[in-house]
Amino acid sequence: MRNNITLKVKHLIMIITGVFILLPLASIYLMPQLELGLVKYKHANGSGLGKDKILELLEDKILPSQKYHLIEEYFLTGEWMDDYAIYVGPSMTTSVAADRDWPLISWEEKQPYIEDYLENGPLNGYLETAVVELAYEAVREEDDARLQEIYHRAVERLEKSEHSYIIPELKFSFIKLHLQAGNLAEAKTLLEHFEVPDHAYAKAQKEQYEALLLLGNGQLEEALETVQQGLEEYIAAWEREGQEDPVEQTGVYEEMKKLENHLLSGIPAHGVAEVRKVSGNMSRQDGTPIKEAGVFLRDAADVNSSIRPDEWYQTTTDAAGNYEFAGVIPGDYQVFAGFQVEQIDGYFWPVEMNDWVRIDGTENVQYDITLAPLLEVNAPANEAILEEETIDFSWEAVEGAAYYMLDFHIEESEVSYGMSWDRKVEGNQLSLPVESLYNIYLNVLLDIAETKNDYFNPATMLGFENPEGHYSWNVKAFDKNGNLITQSNGYRLAEETIGNLPTMYLKQRELTAEDELLLAGELEQALDGYHSVLTSNPEDLHSLRMVARLIGIEADGSFSTTQKLQQPYYEQLAGLTADPIYIDQILRFYYEESDWEQFEKWYQKYKRSLKETIDPHTKSIHANALLFQGEYEAAADLHMEALQEGSGHHNIGNLLALEIYLGTDLDEVYDLARQYPYMEYTTGNVGVVDWSVLISDIKKAVNEHTRVIDILHEGLRFFFKEQGAKLEEWKEQTEQAPLTKFIHALEEVN
Repeated sequence: MRNNITLKVKHLIMIITGVFILLPLASIYLMPQLELGLVKYKHANGSGLGKDKILELLEDKILPSQKYHLIEEYFLTGEWMDDYAIYVGPSMTTSVAADRDWPLISWEEKQPYIEDYLENGPLNGYLETAVVELAYEAVREEDDARLQEIYHRAVERLEKSEHSYIIPELKFSFIKLHLQAGNLAEAKTLLEHFEVPDHAYAKAQKEQYEALLLLGNGQLEEALETVQQGLEEYIAAWEREGQEDPVEQTGVYEEMKKLENHLLSGIPAHGVAEVRKVSGNMSRQDGTPIKEAGVFLRDAADVNSSIRPDEWYQTTTDAAGNYEFAGVIPGDYQVFAGFQVEQIDGYFWPVEMNDWVRIDGTENVQYDITLAPLLEVNAPANEAILEEETIDFSWEAVEGAAYYMLDFHIEESEVSYGMSWDRKVEGNQLSLPVESLYNIYLNVLLDIAETKNDYFNPATMLGFENPEGHYSWNVKAFDKNGNLITQSNGYRLAEETIGNLPTMYLKQRELTAEDELLLAGELEQALDGYHSVLTSNPEDLHSLRMVARLIGIEADGSFSTTQKLQQPYYEQLAGLTADPIYIDQILRFYYEESDWEQFEKWYQKYKRSLKETIDPHTKSIHANALLFQGEYEAAADLHMEALQEGSGHHNIGNLLALEIYLGTDLDEVYDLARQYPYMEYTTGNVGVVDWSVLISDIKKAVNEHTRVIDILHEGLRFFFKEQGAKLEEWKEQTEQAPLTKFIHALEEVN
C-alpha cells in the first residue's frame, strides 16, 4: 500500500516539474505559433494586420520557413516594390483591398529582412524580387558598388543550386534597371556579356533591350530596325517551337509592338532624337511630402487596364516625396499613383481623365502630384431619414471654388451605383425637390436577356424612388476654369478624418404594387402594371419614369431600338417636368437620328429649362450638330468655346477636321491637336487614336504631294454631309493611307 502511494507522488512531482519546464517553452515556441496561425487566418479572410504585429512575429521564435513566408507575403508582393492598397490615375481608381488594413512598412524597416532573404531565404521566384528591390534602392542612391555586390551575391547563390535557371531572368531585370535609370554604359556591358538561353522569348527580350539602348543613344533608325527584326524573328521562332499560346498574347511581344509604334509614329513625326526625364514631387496641399508611394508612368495603350508588375516605368517617392523616370521614350503617358490607405487617408488627388504627359523628346518634364484634403459634408448625413418634399444639402465651402456639382449613389451591400447631377451650384448649399432625385436614372435595359445576368439588380431600375433604399451623396468643387479642386468622397480611416457620413434614406413615398413586382424581379408584370396605371392616369410621373426605364425589355438588344421605344415617354416627362435630364435624352435621340430640325427645336427647350449657361459637353454636341448641318464656321467656334470651358477632348477630331476643311494651316491644326490631346481605343485598324500623330502624317503627305489636301477636303465633305456610300467609294479609291486613317478615326470616335 505504501509503495503504491509513493509511486503516485513521484508521478505527481514529475508532472508538476514537467509543467513548469513546458510553460517557458510554450511561451517561447507555442505562443508565436498560435499568433502566426491567427495572422494566417486573418490574412486569408481579408482582415487587417498591423505593422507592429508583423515585425514582432519576424523577431519572434518562429521557424525560418515561417519567417521567410511572412517576408514573401508582406514585403515581396510586387516586381519592383510592394503592391499598394489603392491605385489612382486619370482614367480609373482601383482599390485592391478597400476592406483590409494594408500595413505601411517603411523601406528602412523592410530592408534588413529583405537582405536576410537574399542571404538565407529559399531559392525561388521571390528571391529575384528581393534582389531587384534591393538593387532598385541602390540605383536610386547611385551606389554602383552596392549594386554590383547585390548582383554577385544573388548569382553566387543561384549558381550553386538547381535554380540556376533564374539567373538569365535576373540579368534581364538588372539590364532593365540600368536602362530605366539611364545607366546606358552598364546596360550595354551586361547585354554584350549575356549568353541568352536558347529559346524565343529570351532572345526577343534581348532584342527589345538592345533597341532601347540604341534609342537611349539617339540611334532612332537603328532602334526601329532592331525591334522590327526582333519581332520578325520572335514570331518565326515561336511558331517553330510549337508554342500553344498566340505570340500576340506574350508580354515581350506587347512591349516590342508598343516600342515599334512609338518609333513609327511619335518620334519620326517630330524629328526627335532623345529620350527624356520625367520627374516630380508628391505632397499634400500643405507641403507635407509623401514618401514611399508608388508612381507609374503608363503608356497610352495601358491606361484603361489595371497596373501590371512588369510595366516599364514604375518607381517610389523618396523621403522628400520626389521621384524620377530616366530614359523615357517620346510618346503619350498618364501618371498613376499607388498608396497605402493611411497615405491617402482624408485626402484626394484631383486628377482628371484627359490629364496626359506628352514627351516629344525636346525637353524634360516636371509633373507634380498634390493631394487635396477631402471637403466635409454637413447635411443630410449619418443615416438621415428624410420625409420632406425638399431636401436641404449643405457642405464645407472650399477656397477657390467657383461652383460645385453633386453625385448621388444607391448603396447596396458590396456595390455602389452612382449618377452625376449635372448642374452647377455656386454656393455651398442647395435645396433640391425630391422629385429631381426621382428623375435621375441609373440603368437602361436593352432587352429582357439583360435582366437574367447575375450582376443585374432590379432595385437600380427603381433608382431613388425606393423608400427601402440606402442612399449617399458626394460633392465636388471646381475652380473658374472647370478644374476639379477636391471632393467629399474618398478614403477616411482615422477618427479625425471620418467626419459626417453622407448617407440617407428617402421616405417620401411608399412602394406601389408594381414596385413590389419590380423588386421581386418580375419585370414584365411590373411593366404591364405601370402601363395600366398610365391608362387611367396618363400624367402619373412615377409610372411614366418606370415605363421609360423598363421599356427596353421589349427591345431587340440594340440601343437605337430602345431609344425609339423610350422617346414618347421622355417627351411626356419633359413636357410635365421641364427637367433637363429628359430633354438631354431627347436631344441625344434626335442627334443619333440626324434629325437636325428636331434637335435644334429641343436644344432651345434645353437652354430654357436649364436656366443657366449650357454646359461645355452639351455645347460640343451642339457643335457637332452644326457641323452636320453645314454651318462649319459656327461649329468650329462653338467647339473651341466648349474646349476652353472644359468639355473634355472627345470631339477634338471633329474640330481638327473642320479647321482643315476651312483652310487653317496644318501646323496650327497640329498645335491644336497637341494642346487638346485625346487618346481612345477604336475598332478596325486605327487602334489608339492620337490625333496629333494623324495630323503629322497628313502634313508629311501634303508636303510630298500638294494635291493631297484637295483629296482630303473631298473625303471630309462626304463625311460632313453624311454621304456614307460616297465616302466608302472615296476610301477605296484613295491611295493615301494617312487620309483614310484620319477619316476612319473620325467615323470611329463619332
